[in-house]
Amino acid sequence: GEFAVPNEGGDSISSKEILDGILSRTLTSVLQTLSEELTSHKCFAHIAAVVLQRRLRSMLQPPRNNHFDNRGNSTSTDQSYLDAVAFLADGSLLPRKSGRSILPMASPPAIPFYSPEGSEKLTRVVTVEVGSFWRKFLNDDGSVAMQRRERQQQQQQQQKDEEINHSKNNANDDDDNNSNNTADNNKTTVTMRGMIIPKGVTLIVGGGYHGKSTMLQALSYGVYDKLP
Repeated sequence: GEFAVPNEGGDSISSKEILDGILSRTLTSVLQTLSEELTSHKCFAHIAAVVLQRRLRSMLQPPRNNHFDNRGNSTSTDQSYLDAVAFLADGSLLPRKSGRSILPMASPPAIPFYSPEGSEKLTRVVTVEVGSFWRKFLNDDGSVAMQRRERQQQQQQQQKDEEINHSKNNANDDDDNNSNNTADNNKTTVTMRGMIIPKGVTLIVGGGYHGKSTMLQALSYGVYDKLP
């Protein structure tokens, strides 16, 4: 039931008024915070990464209800498929931060994946359509584009490192390369280079601690969307 609480002026306030005041202040604060988060660059970049991952998955194989000719080839002319079960993009960080974390391990010590020598038959360069809006939050290679402030801070740090380890000419060349990898508001696609895992039986070999299990674990989680 309701109860009354006396205030400083001698009047009483009902429990309903107290509850309404608490909920009003709490909900206002929560909705304001939620609105800021949902319209932030970080949130849009997350969605853009999910859009890219799902579009890339749709390029692996045609849908099961698609029509095929006598040779088993898809009769759909709307899209070209990779005819693969997975795609490993160059520059991907496959190891996780820890066994309980879904975040990628920092590099270094983690070594980014690149298509090994001799894998030309499995190497593909794919162009993924993500739309002009989501493209603004992605770099040319599909990585998430940083905000201008973060990009400036990274470039300043890189410039300091280059001044210590390289000559001034090399530093200027690296700065030009970095500036070319930013998002372009007029583009709608990203281009990625990597290695496919074709349909059928694939044998993964290598020495100890060369990343075989790490690759298999990454492939097993490939059906889920990843954090950027």
